[in-house]
Amino acid sequence: MVTVDYLSLISGSPYSVDSIYVYPPRLEDISKVGYSTYESFLSIFFLSAVDIGRIIGLEDGQLPPSTTAIQLITRIPELRAALLRALSFFLHADVLYADDVGYCIQRDDNVEYLSLDQIRDIRSVILQFCNIQDDTETAPVKFKNARAKEIYEKIQRKKAEKQKASATSSESLSMTLPNLISAVAAYSPTYNYLNIWQLTVYQFYDQFARLNDDLQLKVFGQRWAAWGTDNFDFSVWYRPLHSN
Repeated sequence: MVTVDYLSLISGSPYSVDSIYVYPPRLEDISKVGYSTYESFLSIFFLSAVDIGRIIGLEDGQLPPSTTAIQLITRIPELRAALLRALSFFLHADVLYADDVGYCIQRDDNVEYLSLDQIRDIRSVILQFCNIQDDTETAPVKFKNARAKEIYEKIQRKKAEKQKASATSSESLSMTLPNLISAVAAYSPTYNYLNIWQLTVYQFYDQFARLNDDLQLKVFGQRWAAWGTDNFDFSVWYRPLHSN
């Protein structure tokens, strides 16, 4: 996994992965392709080998332990096409695939070839640019016994059920990107519908978090001014967010 430093995340500049530049998506870019399309670009990066195995009708445990998601995506034309569209969006170039050479980037007359390891690292950078934690899990290669395997699979099923339920909760719906854009444009002293679209996704979420902290700080500050007796931590407003 590639770890993008905080300064690079908030700078809005492209990030180099082996001299291949990944571009942070701006809100304007998402508005042009549509929010649902943007979500579909991201969804391809969350498929695990187990997920894909289930899609094609394989039982858990039938895939070789070393099989990766990108290997399976490459073998399935529909998923491979979805991956090419997603990569093209984030790399600002045509990403192509041919059986004899694999993945490559076409820029004018130049061709750059992409290895599966590079695509894995590019995926990691993209998720960080989009303020998304990569929580994709892979099953352990070996289980001590059948009981351990049964417990693991039960946990995975419960996790999937919980994620499905939370996806339609009121809290989850309030955190959708379009809704937050509307909220920040209304509350921010500087960003509005005329200039907010130039922010990258990471910059936007960073500013949303700062505004959220600012609102809470104002409330706590007013209460402290009226009734507080303990020392007030005036450094709270610039506490680091990246580690959280």
